[in-house]
Amino acid sequence: MQRSLTTAILVSFALIGSVFAIPKVSLERDKLRQKEGIGLVMPSQVAQIVALEFKGLFADIIFSKAMTYYGGKLIRGEKATEEEWDWIYRNMDTATDLDPYFLDPYYFGATNLAWGTNKVKEANLLLEKAFRYRDWDWTIPFYLGFNYFYFLQDNEKAAFYLMEASKKQGSGTLLPTLAARLAYQGKKTENAIIFEGPELVIISVQSYAPVDLNLLINAELSLSV
Repeated sequence: MQRSLTTAILVSFALIGSVFAIPKVSLERDKLRQKEGIGLVMPSQVAQIVALEFKGLFADIIFSKAMTYYGGKLIRGEKATEEEWDWIYRNMDTATDLDPYFLDPYYFGATNLAWGTNKVKEANLLLEKAFRYRDWDWTIPFYLGFNYFYFLQDNEKAAFYLMEASKKQGSGTLLPTLAARLAYQGKKTENAIIFEGPELVIISVQSYAPVDLNLLINAELSLSV
């Protein structure tokens, strides 16, 4: 009986203590979150030296840190600030300097930087780096072509990258037509003729058929899933 009474008293004190402790824990968690911050980004030159022969692993760590921070903000329903997006981009840049074949930072740049915060310039810088190294991957020049067409209204560069994408294995049959039409609309008819042959260009000139924006957007979205 006495033991049961003692247990009941201890449980009561524990419950009361937890009620008072929860707000304090929440306050401390918020303080810790504020202290976490975005911190500094290690310059690529320094990271190359520090990583030694473990550059791939170091790139994974840098990328994971940035994604953990960004994911935490999404879970809490918070929007990243301009400063935070710049921090995220610099981490993506450093990670891909360490491992230029690392797809995930490029993919994040192609989607979130361009669509989420209108940092198309930064997204394209990452993708142009990927274009130099991942030369077998048709999705990289496709993303570049889409960004130049949709966000920057630069048909000439869009046509160039779509042409490059269409030359790579797995790109399908749609891209040559889109690239040729963009080349014509960008006043580069000679490129369209070389790329697709005179017949398609004559049809495009006669009908002045514009590129179907929905085709490009649907293709971009299907790659992002």
